[in-house]
Amino acid sequence: MEPSLNYNIQTLKVTLYEDTQDWVRGVMEILLAAGVALAAYMEIKEAWNTYKETGSIFAHFSSFWNYIDALSIGLNIAACIIWWDFVFSNALAFKCDLRYDVYKDLASPARILQYNHENPLNAESEQALGDSYGAQLDDLVSMYNQIDKMTQMQLLYMTLNGINIMLMLLRILKLMDFQPRMGVVTRSLGLAASDLGHFFILAMIIFVGYAMMAHLIFGYSIQKFSTLGEAINTCFEILLGEIGVNTDLMKLNSLEKIPAVIFFWSYEILVFMILLNFLLAIIVDAFSDVKSQIEESRGLPSEVGSYLAESFKSTMSAIRLGYKDYVSDAAIKAHLEDWANDVDEEDDESDDEGERVIKIGDEDVDADQILAHLRTCSAVGGKAASTTYSETELKRISDAIMDRFGEDRDADELEARARKLAKMQQRQRLVDSLAAVLDGQEKILLKLHESNKLQK
Repeated sequence: MEPSLNYNIQTLKVTLYEDTQDWVRGVMEILLAAGVALAAYMEIKEAWNTYKETGSIFAHFSSFWNYIDALSIGLNIAACIIWWDFVFSNALAFKCDLRYDVYKDLASPARILQYNHENPLNAESEQALGDSYGAQLDDLVSMYNQIDKMTQMQLLYMTLNGINIMLMLLRILKLMDFQPRMGVVTRSLGLAASDLGHFFILAMIIFVGYAMMAHLIFGYSIQKFSTLGEAINTCFEILLGEIGVNTDLMKLNSLEKIPAVIFFWSYEILVFMILLNFLLAIIVDAFSDVKSQIEESRGLPSEVGSYLAESFKSTMSAIRLGYKDYVSDAAIKAHLEDWANDVDEEDDESDDEGERVIKIGDEDVDADQILAHLRTCSAVGGKAASTTYSETELKRISDAIMDRFGEDRDADELEARARKLAKMQQRQRLVDSLAAVLDGQEKILLKLHESNKLQK
């Protein structure tokens, strides 16, 4: 085996603040540190409020997203501490000489590796002479150690920031959930989470099984399958379309070529074609369900435009440039009409939904027929046992029977419930909007009342 030399080259900048661009970056670093401190304060405050309301700090972490927030903020704090320690304790304090005279005379015909030291005639004592012997080499090694320490700090800092970028992307997805159309990704993944979990368990069993099979059969012949880790990595590359390993499989001898063909084609068909399409089907099905619930919601440009327009009108009314500081009757009327139409559509949909029935043979028995039979039984049994049931009790018994044994005459109950939920959410938004309108009107009336008092 030929000897090998491992090396690693890293760049390091110790003169951090020289030109205008560096100082601009320094200002941004200060703003980042302030933002991290503010985010930590807000997260701690939110956790404290949850603790005061529920009596348990763990209630704050009942949501998966709060774990992401806490981990991201913690990594930000760690990265800031490492960076400012790197700046003040290492980079700004780093000094490097242009030349280190480690050896006394490299041109000497003998003893060329003798360390440089002070002239004995100039040395104050033998102890001083001993201390100066090899001092330049000590300085050089110390400088190298300091550089190695700074490179390790920089590598740790960059690693933490790289991980934190992925967490920040997840936090952005969480923040985008405020708008139905922007939060379609998180809502689709949340709806499909259970199916995705079961799918990945099955997929990982099959995937690792194929990787182990490739390692056991071809590990002695093909380097890409020589270890289990290499085999797993190679199988994943095949999923991404890198099938160059098939050339190596086809070069095997006749005894190994048959399992090679079976492995490659079965893996491509089962894992690449079937399992990946199952994964897409699960995600697309969840996306379709979420999309059907937000079809009637407003898009982000429309909401942002409406918000900016209202903000502009409020600003203009504050400086008295002709805009009214109250909502017009026409706007209130439009909101009420939308609400009324929404309620009518919801009532129509609830009427259109199929009533529950009990199938007895070829006949469908509805709730009214069950209630009629119960009245008859109650009347006959009441005469014999001197006990009768009230109409409310009979209705309750009929509803319980229908809930337990009844079936929907029209299928698609889940879709009807989803539409009803979307309608309720839309109506809630209208209620909130009308509440804001009425609150504004109330403030205007109070102002008018106060002004009338002053005039009197």
